[in-house]
Amino acid sequence: MVRINWPLDCGLDNKVRHTLCWLQYRNSDETPEMWCDRICTPFKKILEENPRFFSKNEYIQMYGWHYEDGKRVTSTLPVPSNYIYCTACDSLVYIPNNMRDHRCASDHLKRCIAGDTGYCSVSGECAIANTDNEWRIWLLKQRILRFEAEIRRNQLELSPQFQSLSHSEKDKLASVSYDINGISYDTFRTSMAGSDPAQHNYITMEQHDYTTMAGPNLAQHDYTNLGTLSVYFKSMQKGANL
Repeated sequence: MVRINWPLDCGLDNKVRHTLCWLQYRNSDETPEMWCDRICTPFKKILEENPRFFSKNEYIQMYGWHYEDGKRVTSTLPVPSNYIYCTACDSLVYIPNNMRDHRCASDHLKRCIAGDTGYCSVSGECAIANTDNEWRIWLLKQRILRFEAEIRRNQLELSPQFQSLSHSEKDKLASVSYDINGISYDTFRTSMAGSDPAQHNYITMEQHDYTTMAGPNLAQHDYTNLGTLSVYFKSMQKGANL
């Protein structure tokens, strides 16, 4: 990726440094294609006019912003995307897993310079990125299950009709687990090898017994929608007879 954090005394014009920094960011109304069309010409011009600092073959990553209550939050780090503009192929390029691993974009640039842009390399990266994302989804959903179990346990603690039960009985009723049953990425990848992604059970992974926690079908919950969350929490209260 094009270097932006040059030392102040390196001789690079501060205006160039500032321009490079802001070229990374998409405007709120821009698609990746619109972002690329806007930044490609000034980006290439900076590279051409500053050969001491940059190669003609570079790439720049597109970033988004954090928003809270509809307002941009500038105090937090920008949000990386899977898109880059690559000068070697003069194209907007989708890079699998680029949000967490910049080596994927660097590998693309190397292949692009070498003239190797075959589909096999890209498809292989997509498959690896998908498995990595599936594993992260599994880990996140295990955390959600633990939070749900704690909510159910708290509801039982507040409900008069369950006060005669012992702590362990209420824990069992709420599906509380005292341990965290995680799996490594390598184990997850091995377990998923050759299976149909459409059949993956990201909720409990019962076929591999990786967790003892039972819970509702999380696939039916939209945790990004406040209205859906409100209905969901009310359904949990109803389920606990509160």
